[in-house]
Amino acid sequence: MAAVLVLAAGMLLPQSLAYRKYFAKLEVRTAANLLAADMRKLQQQALFGEGEQRYLRSQVNGYDFIVQGKKVKQVRFADNGWNVTLSWPKRFNVQFGVSGSPAASGTWVLKHDELQNFSCTVAVQPVTGRIVVSESE
Repeated sequence: MAAVLVLAAGMLLPQSLAYRKYFAKLEVRTAANLLAADMRKLQQQALFGEGEQRYLRSQVNGYDFIVQGKKVKQVRFADNGWNVTLSWPKRFNVQFGVSGSPAASGTWVLKHDELQNFSCTVAVQPVTGRIVVSESE
């Protein structure tokens, strides 16, 4: 009986590791797409808003949506049970002018605690303000 259980566990372990890796990648992709969607929302509000100061401020485990100096939305990846961290090579707040162009450009990198070689990057391109999500392995 014990031998059967050991054999079954040996057969299922590689599959469970593959599923854990798959779901970890899915968490990173979902977090990156959520961040990009909020950046696009911010850009649209800058284009059609009343000139209020709006920006996204990065945190290690998420970001804050700020309007007129007040936090109106807080996104923390750990609140969803995700082990996703956010980093930025050059610290900047995402903010757009009334023309839709960014006040500063740069990238935010999202990684999972369990994945060493996988990350998603959310980039704000200069001048155009285009927001691009990419992944690397």
